[in-house]
Amino acid sequence: FADRDGIAAVYPPAAPRGVRVLTTGRGIVRVSWEAPLSSPRSLHGDPATGYLLQQSADGYAFDEGVEVNGTTILRDGLPVDRVTYFRVVAVNSGGRSFPTPVVAVRPKNSASQVLIVDGFERLDRYQLPDEDLSGYGLGSVVRMRLERMNTYDYVVAHATALADLDFSFDTVQKSGLGAVTLESYDVIVWFAGEQSTADETFTNADQEQVCTYLENGGTLFLSGSEYGWDLFEKGSSIDRTFFTNCLGLSYLGDDAGTYQAATAVGGEAVFNGTLAFDNGVFVYDVNYPDLIEAPAGITFLRYGDGTGGGAGAVMATPHRVAALGFPFETIIDTETRRTLLAGVFGWFGLEPIEELPDEGSNDDGEPDEDQPMSEETSPDSLEDEDTTMEGETAEEDVVIEEKEASDEDEPATTDGDITDLLPPTDDDYLNPDSGDGDEPFLSLDDDERNASSDSSNMMDTGNLLDDTDAPSGSSGGCGCSLL
Repeated sequence: FADRDGIAAVYPPAAPRGVRVLTTGRGIVRVSWEAPLSSPRSLHGDPATGYLLQQSADGYAFDEGVEVNGTTILRDGLPVDRVTYFRVVAVNSGGRSFPTPVVAVRPKNSASQVLIVDGFERLDRYQLPDEDLSGYGLGSVVRMRLERMNTYDYVVAHATALADLDFSFDTVQKSGLGAVTLESYDVIVWFAGEQSTADETFTNADQEQVCTYLENGGTLFLSGSEYGWDLFEKGSSIDRTFFTNCLGLSYLGDDAGTYQAATAVGGEAVFNGTLAFDNGVFVYDVNYPDLIEAPAGITFLRYGDGTGGGAGAVMATPHRVAALGFPFETIIDTETRRTLLAGVFGWFGLEPIEELPDEGSNDDGEPDEDQPMSEETSPDSLEDEDTTMEGETAEEDVVIEEKEASDEDEPATTDGDITDLLPPTDDDYLNPDSGDGDEPFLSLDDDERNASSDSSNMMDTGNLLDDTDAPSGSSGGCGCSLL
């Protein structure tokens, strides 16, 4: 049609990259990102000419956003006692991009104590869930259900648990890690989800940055179901060295063959109880939970009834590392997630830092109505203040003062007996990769495990404008076929 009308066609841009939200002061944050890729044009679309910064109180329902011309913006007056979520959309005359992964922040102090790293960027056909339609004569079919593959909002589970423990935190997407100084944080909470070999759980640059952080006394809490497979089973000698020497872990196998875990003997000081992680009903199917142990630490969690292979470990040497062989966000029960995180942090002696509000502020850290903001902290002065984080390029800042926070209902949490929420036991359904049971640890062949594709080719653009109404994730979902 563009050729017919004699005009130049403009393709919508790809999504921005490396999004991050970093605290620069009490109630003040900087949201930054990288411009989307635009070459080749047939894959990524045309360059962005602007951006929309969208905000949410729960990480799922976002506002229409504010226009931003550059790739960084300051937000002022955010609530310090609650979590605020952001995502970014690129725009040009051809339309809008898909939103970035969701990032979360709780700026209760002048600087955050915890950094959440979103390391789950994967989206490919090997994540397609199976559905049994044998009752209709169709057998088992695969369905494109984005809400059971990667909704890019799993930060919510981590942010909720951290906020319940009263920690302050920032978030960075893995692709933006180089713009953040890890040593500024006491703890890194890194969730790798089902990130695997084709997408790399830890690049060489990631490994160097993380090892330096750990050698300087930092603490890492890592979760995911494929990092052992990627780094040790299929990794290079550099990857294996990182896994064994830096993370201090041993890799025992690729598939635990269960969706349950319980406290191991001697692990009561970290976590005491049972838990279930998802088989595809609530979050996404954890097909291949890794089996890991800590030779110099404590394997506090084992699969099954607590006597199976290693599912969770903590250690103080060679570095301060805690690791799960399955994704933290797939633990079904909210209270169990909070309890497990509290136990891990408690084992390392980590407690939330408390800062007194500035004089003239109320309990939320916001100015009293009868005492205006001082010149030093006013939005106008912030525009000139050099608050660029180390490693980031300074740009002209857009400063927006946050409106008074509304009393919206908090997202529902799941309480009660964990046994009420357990997925079917291993005997009740067929584990898709457990075979005939003769081998405890089975894997896909290398071609299947290593396959991946760019997520920008996987999503249906038809639901883009309605994504804020999608109940099951920030990017919505569809039952459409892969193109």
